[in-house]
Amino acid sequence: MKNIYFLILKKRWFLFTILFLLVFLTNSVLWNESTQLIRRYPAIERLKIEADKGSYESLYIPEADETGALISISMEERNELYHTLLTALRDGRAIYRNKIAYIEKGEKLQLLTAIKLKDIFSKEELSEHFLNDILFKKSRDNKELFKKIIAINQAFSIRTMKESYQVEKDYYMNNFYFAVAFSCLLLTFAFFILYWLLSASIKICQGELRLLRVIGAGEKWLRGRFLILFSIPIVMGFIGMVLFIFAIGLNFIWADWIYLLVFNLFFIISAHVNISRHTKGVFNA
Repeated sequence: MKNIYFLILKKRWFLFTILFLLVFLTNSVLWNESTQLIRRYPAIERLKIEADKGSYESLYIPEADETGALISISMEERNELYHTLLTALRDGRAIYRNKIAYIEKGEKLQLLTAIKLKDIFSKEELSEHFLNDILFKKSRDNKELFKKIIAINQAFSIRTMKESYQVEKDYYMNNFYFAVAFSCLLLTFAFFILYWLLSASIKICQGELRLLRVIGAGEKWLRGRFLILFSIPIVMGFIGMVLFIFAIGLNFIWADWIYLLVFNLFFIISAHVNISRHTKGVFNA
């Protein structure tokens, strides 16, 4: 059987190489988009929670001058923003900070108080992080408050958490759907290469295979040997992808191993079914 392996590899090595590359690329694309969605899922869920509550978030995107330098908020605008937020707090408005850490890491939202607001605005420079870190709870008076904030500086904007959730979800889900569709396309091509490789291998070694049947090699045993041979580029493609991911400094989470192993196991089982179907009666002496 070793001689048969050597003969097939010698004459159809390029098909094994193509199959290896297809498996490598399929696993890479599927992993890249799937792991991003899985890792981002908790943040998307927290966005959904706030979206369902009708919350809003602040966005601050400073403009640039002619030289490309960002234009900082002026002292007058800073004081106006401070008094606008302070008035809202005194009116009993629920305003929170630490929004970014809450969404990204699951930390608790921190209720903004008049004392904390004064502490933040009393510093020499007003943190841009703070300006993007505010979350407003749903209130019927929000519309008037938001108009005042936006009027202070064009760099300010207010966005509903529902919109933020939709943007985030659509981005990762669309990328995931693309990865699945692209992987299915590559997988279809890989099955075609596998069928081509199987047909060519049987033609190349038909005499040797019949001889093995004559001397007592079972048809099931021969199919098993072919499965081992054609599983090599599949397994090596998967291992190659794993080593490549580690080599560029990335890592896997436990969910990655589950869906990648299931995916590659499905490929190997499908290869076994195809081999059994297309070699039926071929090995009969």
